[in-house]
Amino acid sequence: MNQPFKRALGAMGLALAVALSACGGGGDSPASATSTANLASNGTADPYVGSYQSACQQDDSTSSYRVNVTVAKKSVNTADVTYKFVAYAGISCAGTGTPLSAFDTTETWTIVGTKTASGKTVDKITTPIANGTEKDIAYTDGSRVIFGDFSGPLDNEGYPLNLDTSDDDALTRI
Repeated sequence: MNQPFKRALGAMGLALAVALSACGGGGDSPASATSTANLASNGTADPYVGSYQSACQQDDSTSSYRVNVTVAKKSVNTADVTYKFVAYAGISCAGTGTPLSAFDTTETWTIVGTKTASGKTVDKITTPIANGTEKDIAYTDGSRVIFGDFSGPLDNEGYPLNLDTSDDDALTRI
C-alpha cells in the first residue's frame, strides 16, 4: 500500500477511540469482488478505475476500521485516488460504520511506466507529497490492487523491488 495511505492508517488509532463511542453495530458485510482479470496492470490508469475496500484493520480490542477507495481517471496515465475512512464498533468491521471524514484524503497517482516485481509486470506510480514525490509500485489483476513492499529493498530509482503480498495491504474491488 502506498506510503501516504500507510501513514494515514497509522494515525487512525487515536481518533478511533474517540469516534467509536458513537458507533452502532449491525450485520452487513462487504460486497464481493468482481473479477475483471482482463484489466491487468499495463502502464495506464484504466485498470485501476473503480471502487475498492481495504481489509478490516483491528484498531484495539473493541474497534476496527476499513478504508473505501475510489480511483477516478484524469488522463491516460493519471488518476485521482480518494480514501474514505470508516470506523466500526467491534473488531470485524461488521454493521454500519461511522465515517471519519477528518481522515479522508485525495491524492493524484501518475503512472510513469512499468517494471517487473515479484514476477509480475507492475506499474510505477508517483504521488506528489509536501516535500517532493513519493514512488511506489502497484499491480492489479482487475479484482485486487497490491502495492510495493517498503519493508524490503528499493531499486536504483527508489521503487520497491517486491510487491507486498500480505492481505492487510491489498485493496479489493467492490
